[in-house]
Amino acid sequence: MSLHSWLSERGKRISFPHGGIVTQTAEARGKPINATIGIALDEEGVPLHLPSLMRLVNLPLEEVLPYASTHGIESLRNEWLRHMRLKNPSLPASVSTPVVTAGITHGLSACACLFTDPGDAVYIFSPYWGNYRQTFEKLWGATLHAIPLFHEGRMDVESLCTAIQHSSSTHKVLLLNFPNNPTGYTAVEYESLCASLSDEAERGSTLTVLCDDAYFGLTYDDALPQESLFARLANLHERVLAVKIDGATKEEYAWGLRVGFLTFGGKATTKEMYTDLEDRVAGFVRGDVSNCSQLSQHLVLRTLRSSTYAREKQRNKELLRKRFHRSQDILVQGRFARFCTLLPCNSGYFLCLQLHHLDAEAVRRHLLEQYDTGIVALGQDKVRIAFSSVPTEQLPLLYDNLHKTFCDLSS
Repeated sequence: MSLHSWLSERGKRISFPHGGIVTQTAEARGKPINATIGIALDEEGVPLHLPSLMRLVNLPLEEVLPYASTHGIESLRNEWLRHMRLKNPSLPASVSTPVVTAGITHGLSACACLFTDPGDAVYIFSPYWGNYRQTFEKLWGATLHAIPLFHEGRMDVESLCTAIQHSSSTHKVLLLNFPNNPTGYTAVEYESLCASLSDEAERGSTLTVLCDDAYFGLTYDDALPQESLFARLANLHERVLAVKIDGATKEEYAWGLRVGFLTFGGKATTKEMYTDLEDRVAGFVRGDVSNCSQLSQHLVLRTLRSSTYAREKQRNKELLRKRFHRSQDILVQGRFARFCTLLPCNSGYFLCLQLHHLDAEAVRRHLLEQYDTGIVALGQDKVRIAFSSVPTEQLPLLYDNLHKTFCDLSS
């Protein structure tokens, strides 16, 4: 299949400026006289710098101040792919090399640009992270087509696939987020979802499936799928292109560094097509932010190569697992039953409560003003609680305050 089968009209136009300043600068690298790149060097060829800045960073100058490659630092891209394969043993041999973006949201924006045109539908489960609407609809003009995530406590694969089938477009874009924000749900229904998507492709549809893996790895039940859905989709069908959007944000507990990655996988995708996709992403990066932070990329690279990396990650995960189970133990108590229902959750940072006859904003406001406790209201009838950010010993007080609020507003 042609790569253009998946790309939007904008995506078809985007390219990396081979032969431009970036390429000419690369060709001049190492020459005795190099007047190509727009940085300032001292008389010995070392980047001019402010000692007051460099005293704050215990890294070599070359890992901090110069521009990074538009595609991202090559060693970081390869290291991220190596870790991806370790964490996803069933990942097919043929996937692209990750391209660095300025965080996961930036990666999502690149996907919206590359794969959707104004008015195109993006199929997504609801509830969903509110910034999807900002990115896909308000910035790029696509339309989110939301399907309720749950039916009888399970992922509603049937309704999602029925909605896709009813689309008149031959190219369909899906945005899937597991572990899910805001519910904290990781689907156990991957097999049926993949089978349904394969059937849809077999009927002639071209599918682009975006996997937002922001919370990848944060599962608290060993019976859950431990690999990304991307690993399955990357070799599912010739008419399916899978995109993994991930990064250091949550996965490496590095929220403010803004290092994300885009990786592509497809059964019919060739090495040349992967290179083309990588260049198109780099073209988007070049035109949007020029390139991503050199310092942040080197910090992530050094972290991934640290001898203590795996042990430190496991320690953090166990802390979040403890908070998750403590929250579950409290919320299944009968005192909450008449006020709310805990939506299925088993992973991630959050849990989500479906309220019974209470207004979400009224609950949020009362809890904030009367009990000095903050949560997030979602629409009219749901609230999101980030147990990830609350010390374990404070969780009982959080839920006591929530119960008091329910009682206050129901009296």
